[in-house]
Amino acid sequence: MGAKILIIDDEEDIIFLLSSRLKTHNYEVIAATSGKEGLEAIKTQKPDLVITDVLMPDMTGYQMVEALQDEPAEIRDTPIIVISAKPSMKEYFSLNENLIFLPKPYDDQKILDSIEQLLAQKKGGAAKPEKAPAFTTSDSSGASAGTKKKVLIVGVDEYAIEKARAHLEKQNCHVGVAHDEDDIIVRAASEKPAIVFVQFWEDSSRFDAGKVYFSMTKNEKTKGIKFVTFCVPGISLEAAKAVEAKIISYNDSADLLKQMEAEIASA
Repeated sequence: MGAKILIIDDEEDIIFLLSSRLKTHNYEVIAATSGKEGLEAIKTQKPDLVITDVLMPDMTGYQMVEALQDEPAEIRDTPIIVISAKPSMKEYFSLNENLIFLPKPYDDQKILDSIEQLLAQKKGGAAKPEKAPAFTTSDSSGASAGTKKKVLIVGVDEYAIEKARAHLEKQNCHVGVAHDEDDIIVRAASEKPAIVFVQFWEDSSRFDAGKVYFSMTKNEKTKGIKFVTFCVPGISLEAAKAVEAKIISYNDSADLLKQMEAEIASA
């Protein structure tokens, strides 16, 4: 197990998503839902690094960072990554070698790079963990890679996508996740998944499932890959107009996972 990281955020979805991502990179993760709770966790559990939001109940991230200055050096010098949806919050913090500010929505790779940078700078810090591959090569039971199907999930709703990834990996699948339209084609061509699940998003300027479908069906390396679109019922008609492929219309996450499993079984 790699370094211990404390996530402090009052939004459980953020904790779930970030925790899941860090665990795939072999970090040990603990969590707190307020600045006050986070400060206590820093003192008692002594994490190697802290990732904190700013605007939280009881005590803000800024107040927590200020309170740390009154603690002994081993607590005071804990590396911190501050994330906030309000870029102006950056002005309140004294950025130094132990503190990095990142805006929300955060970029996964930027957070990972910042973690590695801070841990490398920390005296006696934990070693850099080994990065997880795009597709996990074996499950906890040591099952052969040949018994698994490769799946690529693409879209905007990170919470739904992360839940699907975690669930499908337990169902003996290799699961890759992408969020960028251009990256999808490259990954699908190189990783050759049995099936690609692409989320249809109402605002095509943010994510265009139709563009992805067109690109995959025209590319010689990806046109044979099974393509399935998923969306909420209210926009399924729009999805059908944009994508000439199987569409999963789901009411909740359990419904989505059940239908995904059925599509994988037939791929």
